Amino acid sequence: VVKNAPLTQLLRDEAGESFRGQLKDLSLAKISTAFERLGQGMSAALTISDLPSAQRFKGQVTNAADLLLGQLSQRFDGAPWSLAANWRLASFTSLTRTYGANEALAEVGADHDAHTLLPSMLDSAQRNQPDQMRFNFARGSKAGTTLHAVLETEDFSRGDAALLAGLVVNVEKQMLKSGLPLSENTAAETAAWLLDVLNAKITLPQGEFSLNQLSARQRLNEWQFLLGGKTIDIAAFCRVLAKPEFNVEPRFIAAAQRLKTEKFAGYLNGFVDLVFFWQGQYFIADYKSNHLGDHLEHYSAEPLIEVMSDSHYYLQYLLYVCAWHRHMQARMGEAYDYQRDFGGVLYLFIRGMSVNNSDCGVYKDIPSFKLIEALNATLGLGAEQ
Repeated sequence: VVKNAPLTQLLRDEAGESFRGQLKDLSLAKISTAFERLGQGMSAALTISDLPSAQRFKGQVTNAADLLLGQLSQRFDGAPWSLAANWRLASFTSLTRTYGANEALAEVGADHDAHTLLPSMLDSAQRNQPDQMRFNFARGSKAGTTLHAVLETEDFSRGDAALLAGLVVNVEKQMLKSGLPLSENTAAETAAWLLDVLNAKITLPQGEFSLNQLSARQRLNEWQFLLGGKTIDIAAFCRVLAKPEFNVEPRFIAAAQRLKTEKFAGYLNGFVDLVFFWQGQYFIADYKSNHLGDHLEHYSAEPLIEVMSDSHYYLQYLLYVCAWHRHMQARMGEAYDYQRDFGGVLYLFIRGMSVNNSDCGVYKDIPSFKLIEALNATLGLGAEQ
């Protein structure tokens, strides 16, 4: 490190040789002489002086009185929130941390499969199969962050040839940025897999849909929200889920019983991977890179419900819908109608999505208007507070 320092090139001996190759033989006298020699060729004077001697700070002793606690001003007596209120900033991750058979995922945190086998530990024959990149791609938080970054920055609608070329460049860029190992064919094979994902067919009530139908104008990437209230009551939230009239998946109701029954004032913070507009409706989508198995059947409806309950993703998307519902009410007022304008939620487990198997790897739900209204009531009154 020292030999590459600029001064080793700038300072030279009497013969004009730089100090870079003479570090072992340097002395203070030799360095001082070199500085003097350097100063002789400068228009402004170069001053050389010894380092100042260290000085110890000495505080002054005074007779000032000790600090005293003052009286709280009476103007705080009518404050709507107590100064000692249990106020906090929470998120899906903080609400679900340490609960469940698998620790819940942050959007930029541990992946569901963080402790499973790495690709290097898989059978080499399996690793070399053409369509195996979806299953062999790196796992864990870095892999999830990389794939999210590629999908969030790519233009889905520019045609397969241009899209594939762009994906190759983007994958390589994001993998290098994340520090993931990049072999000769990794970027190309990953791009081919993601192109397959973007072409995969998803059946919706409005018709057959695929991500590559979305233009940039139809996508809102990484939508951030702060959902606030004076009485965010997670226990009440879970009791609403259990009410028969809302017909919530029983495994979600059971999983919710493992959540900590928190009640606090403050905000819930979150990021939605994708909000998109299609056929006159808004949809919420979330990309998941969880590794559930090495065959497409491992990403069918039943395994997806298991991971949705085990990782508390049902809670995540219901919070997302509550936040989006409040946002649209605030922005559009009476012009907004949830049942008309909201198309539903798509959780996209991209390792299972393929043009060869419609709806594989896709969990879909359209929470009822009454359920969202009831859940929002357990999260306080939002902006009205």
